[in-house]
Amino acid sequence: GKAEWNSDNTLTFQHENTIKTISAENELLETVTLPKENLPEDGGFDLSWNEKYILVIDKQIESSWNQVGLVCFDEDGKVYLANVALFDWEGNVVKEYNKGAVDGYDEQGNYPDGKVFDRHYYLADGNHIYWIDEDKVIFECHLLVVYYDFSKDEGKILDDMRKYGEIYGKFSVYYGVQNPQCGVLNGNFYYLCQRDDEDGETKFSIWKANEGG
Repeated sequence: GKAEWNSDNTLTFQHENTIKTISAENELLETVTLPKENLPEDGGFDLSWNEKYILVIDKQIESSWNQVGLVCFDEDGKVYLANVALFDWEGNVVKEYNKGAVDGYDEQGNYPDGKVFDRHYYLADGNHIYWIDEDKVIFECHLLVVYYDFSKDEGKILDDMRKYGEIYGKFSVYYGVQNPQCGVLNGNFYYLCQRDDEDGETKFSIWKANEGG
């Protein structure tokens, strides 16, 4: 699972359904346990956290191949979450988002709320999630930079580079956000990306995004 150094030189890490914090002297300082009845039965999940919330993302494994944590977008660019759950640091469920099999919510392929999503992006492994404050998060989706505010339960696309996927096909991996060349500073998400080409030479640049755009 995920591990993260804290500003006070402690280390916080996921172990199964717990989050533990240890000191630099290897002393166990805190353990937060998430109830197993609110988690995927097969243990297929990853965690991401900040000082207020713990986000549980269903992970793609053999026994639950189609039920995975996603950020989704409809034709209007509105953002939805699927197969993720939000917990507090007491281990209580705050909200569960659109549980179900991907591409299998009903026979017509419709997702919850009557929406049909034309694009979704896999969130598990914890490397695509950047908290910019205790309620707001950035999902790094390669050709998309997506913002979500859990206090309002709404999100939006901040940077859309999907045209490079349409132009270059499998070679679009060279465009968009260059993971893991990303980070958060003072509530802003900074990312290195490739969104231009000239005479066959790649041109990388650093961009900044926040809730304002």
